[in-house]
Amino acid sequence: MRRIVIVGGVAAGPAAAVRAKKIDPNAVVMLLEQGEHIAYGVCELPYLVSGEISDTAVLRPYDATRFARNYGVEVRVFNRVEEVVPARRELVVRDLFRGPVEVIPYDRLILATGSYSTPLGLAGERAPNVFRMKSLDDAQSLCRWIDGRRPATAVIVGGGYIGMETAEALRLRGCGVTVVESAVGVLHDMDESLSKHGLDILRRHGINVQTETRVVELAADAKGNVGKVVTNNGSLPSDIVVITAGVTPETSLAEQAGARLGELGGVRCDARQETTVSGIFAAGDCCEVRDAATSRWSYMPLATIAARQGRVAGENVAGGSAECKDAVRAVGIRLFETDLVQVGATVQQAKEAGIAALEQTIESTDRVPFLKHARPTSIRLVTEAQTGRMLGGSVVGGPGSAQTGTMISLAVHERLTSDAFMRLDHVYAPPMSPFKDPVAIAARRLHAERTDR
Repeated sequence: MRRIVIVGGVAAGPAAAVRAKKIDPNAVVMLLEQGEHIAYGVCELPYLVSGEISDTAVLRPYDATRFARNYGVEVRVFNRVEEVVPARRELVVRDLFRGPVEVIPYDRLILATGSYSTPLGLAGERAPNVFRMKSLDDAQSLCRWIDGRRPATAVIVGGGYIGMETAEALRLRGCGVTVVESAVGVLHDMDESLSKHGLDILRRHGINVQTETRVVELAADAKGNVGKVVTNNGSLPSDIVVITAGVTPETSLAEQAGARLGELGGVRCDARQETTVSGIFAAGDCCEVRDAATSRWSYMPLATIAARQGRVAGENVAGGSAECKDAVRAVGIRLFETDLVQVGATVQQAKEAGIAALEQTIESTDRVPFLKHARPTSIRLVTEAQTGRMLGGSVVGGPGSAQTGTMISLAVHERLTSDAFMRLDHVYAPPMSPFKDPVAIAARRLHAERTDR
């Protein structure tokens, strides 16, 4: 009887546990989580802060007891793994609630240890009114502070996806919000036009965004709260501070076990999600992935990729033969009713990978333009200059933008060319889509540009 132990209970870990038990119902599957909650939504946390989600129960459909009962998995929360001993295939585990240390044997081990917020390295980061947005506990603590203190001003450190969504959430809660970002623009994983679009949206809604700005001090007041955020461009009043800048793979157990890490700091796995240590697999935000667009190793801490890697690892530790060869960075954010979607590589990212690329942008509408409620839509496609292979794209628009992004993601995964989109038979109905599909138009123009060179 196989004994499978999984460390980490947010996204990749539960997915691995369910899949392992399905492949081998006779296996003993144990899920260890050092926190209280398992299998909950992290991407949804800003909407808990904004009030759009009012009940935390919808974010955590399973507690440990229910998950164990539904899937036949032994679940232990408040259990922290302190040491991995690969030579004996054992874990040293501390029960954080009761105190004792236990040695737990395994036949196969999955590390789904996730990531953590990169410290700023400043005094004041642990002040009572300084928050992170990495866990359900983080978001609940922030909500309680807002409900109890009614802060007037908030400073968000970091202009990535979570930072921007949290800025909107706090603005909707009535705060005067400033976003501080050290880079030249926000949403720096997106192409430059989307970054500028996101910046414009926030500023139109009264959010102060300061780019190329670095925090140098979190100045405490007489009560020990951070009352002022000092930057290289001046000082900002702060009733609350939310730090969203920087994510680091949590690889301490993998390193201790001797697993190979990549240049970006994440665990390197083969297509089966097995590490360089026999019998130890890894999945989720602790791992690097191979980028399907550029074939380079990349770091993509996304829940969708984590769950997919978890399923693959879970199947393989239970005797299966699944593979997770590469991944597409497919991300989206909604800011005040406008959707921004980025998929695959931008032209600049392709260039950095040594790939000559072409791009086309088409301005259109999400339905026949003369119908009521028609909204502008901007679609950009990026292809390899020599072959026409799809490398990525972006969408700015309303509802439906994510589905267009998913279609582009499929094309990148399957190495389709612009020719394939030229042959696309798209769904057309006047209140649902324009007669001339903007993706197909962009593909035709890219094809013409490539063949006419």
